[in-house]
Amino acid sequence: MSLLTKIKNYAAPTATEEVLIDYIFKHGETVIYDSIHKLAEQTGISPAAIVRFSKKMGYHGFSDFKLALAADFAMEKGEKAYHDLSQQISYGDTLETVIQKSRLANLDVVEQTYRLIEPKELTRAVTHLKSARRIFLFGIGASGVCCDDLAQKFSRIGLEPVYYADSHAQVASSIHITAQDAVIGISYSGDKREITSAIAYGRSQGAHIIALTQHNNNPLASLADSMLILPSLEHDLRVGAIASRNATLIYTDLLYLGFLCNDFDSFNRYLEKLKQTRKIVKEFYNYT
Repeated sequence: MSLLTKIKNYAAPTATEEVLIDYIFKHGETVIYDSIHKLAEQTGISPAAIVRFSKKMGYHGFSDFKLALAADFAMEKGEKAYHDLSQQISYGDTLETVIQKSRLANLDVVEQTYRLIEPKELTRAVTHLKSARRIFLFGIGASGVCCDDLAQKFSRIGLEPVYYADSHAQVASSIHITAQDAVIGISYSGDKREITSAIAYGRSQGAHIIALTQHNNNPLASLADSMLILPSLEHDLRVGAIASRNATLIYTDLLYLGFLCNDFDSFNRYLEKLKQTRKIVKEFYNYT
């Protein structure tokens, strides 16, 4: 994951961190040449606080932080025009303009999502899905569409995922979660009560919780054992509502593909089940 992407998706910063983040985005191309004491002087923040922030972002210290920052700014120079066009839909836009904005927004979300993917976190999620007795899925609205898509994929390879489109049925189903199960919770905001209450119960029973949400201190994120981070894309009137769904589908597809490709014998067995499913569907439609 790129440093700038981490910073953009870093939620609930302290007041000191907010000052530092603002300065980095305004003067980042000079920060990469500054010493830690020069940056401390420019921002009014102590060197120790700058080091702590660098470590929060996953670096050993400020020097490593600067190297990552320099690499990101070099990359952004080549992408700046592209990102500037990825903006919310405006009243009076022609269909041609909407097509262009939609294309750029979708390209943007693909790039941002893949930058946020942590292979170790994704591998851990897939490992727990493989060993789970049952897989429970929770999500409503657009997130529910993603749950339904993943549930259908799992069912085609012989699994019996537990997913209900009705939010009340989802909450009711959570009573059956055990420590042998895996739970996938999808919520862009991470604060949907129907979802978090069901997942909180699953966590209390010892199930492994896989959360797809933004990188912040939202209720769903706080319940996660495996955290799959969605990029922050939402606006009031937005192409981002579509983009956030597409970001989620990238992750659910990767969970499915990771499940399939975990080992050779399983892969062949699942492929055979897919062939059988296709044959049954084809025979049904030929018959009718």
